[in-house]
Amino acid sequence: TTTCQESFQELKEQLMKPPILGHPNFNETFIIQTDASDKGLRAVLWQNGKEGEKVIAYATRSLTFPETRYSATEKECLAVVWAIEKWRHYVEGCCFEVITDHAALTWLFNFPKPTSRLVRWALRLQEFQFDVKYRKGTLNHVSDALSRASANPTLTDVPSCCLVTTELTELETVPELNWDRIPTPDIKVDGLVYRKPSIELNNLKLFVPETLRIDIMKLYHDCPLAGHLGHTKT
Repeated sequence: TTTCQESFQELKEQLMKPPILGHPNFNETFIIQTDASDKGLRAVLWQNGKEGEKVIAYATRSLTFPETRYSATEKECLAVVWAIEKWRHYVEGCCFEVITDHAALTWLFNFPKPTSRLVRWALRLQEFQFDVKYRKGTLNHVSDALSRASANPTLTDVPSCCLVTTELTELETVPELNWDRIPTPDIKVDGLVYRKPSIELNNLKLFVPETLRIDIMKLYHDCPLAGHLGHTKT
């Protein structure tokens, strides 16, 4: 349609414009905007310069299984700790701001009864100089959208022909078969079953049924002609 074509053309024009990511200016205040969801953590590092807001970097990561069991406050605090440590080389030694959509984090260092996990994180952040500011989730568009973006593989959308092609490619890389490991067929001679231990060897080995193995061992070991006369003789 005309609308789709116009949208596609606008997208191409935006991609041809100067890079969206800006260069950091260490004379300006760094701002870290974080958010957490049940799936992952997301953060944006940006500055408010003369030309307006400019993004320095984006960061995302999925939650591990134990982290998915954290409370909402712990997840939001984890996002702050992770983002600050990730961009330590930008914010260490200077004052910066942290923006979150979780109001409880505005008094991170003054929790009345913090959990041991929150205490550890608060201690890790004491070396940094920053102020925590609250912004409603409805205004926290970028980091909120990143944290809720699904990263699940869409295998159901992959055509079956692509999967078949992958399997054929893997078969082409299989090394040559080791024919020595392939068992040789049994050979019957006068009612007895023989097996060849290897294709390269011509001698045959008599196959002894499992029910007769104990009797044959006793016959060859306990018979007087076997040479095993006991511990008093050799």
